[in-house]
Amino acid sequence: MCESKLQISPGVMVKRTFPISRLKVFRAWTSPQALEAWFKPFGIEITVGYFDLRVGGSFRFDFQQLSHHTSSITGTYLEIVEPQKLAFTWSSPMTGDKDTLVTVQFEERDGGTEVILTHSRFLLDKMIEKHIQGWQTAIEELGRVIIFY
Repeated sequence: MCESKLQISPGVMVKRTFPISRLKVFRAWTSPQALEAWFKPFGIEITVGYFDLRVGGSFRFDFQQLSHHTSSITGTYLEIVEPQKLAFTWSSPMTGDKDTLVTVQFEERDGGTEVILTHSRFLLDKMIEKHIQGWQTAIEELGRVIIFY
């Protein structure tokens, strides 16, 4: 059974438990092919434009907005502890193209894995609301495809 919890304070926190090993869940977050399969905030598909998974390495996810303009989410990996934790900066049009911070922890729970995602350093409260919705839809999609990784 998958469970989701949402808490707001002072940013976004999403928790979800998957009945899959921690290593498989971690790999779903660290493979460009897997990310393209499940990371769909607001149902919008992304293309991995660049992906350098190492501390100091960066990423770029490209997507087409409803206005048909292409935009990107970019960031730099700050911490990678396989299969326990990822931390990275996150910049997009929804953050005013300013760096925010995403931390994803992968905790073993009863034969499965609890993903604890926190997204912080938002400049405006209205940015938080948009990211709550985006992360919820992306994590829901991860729940649908996780068995393949």
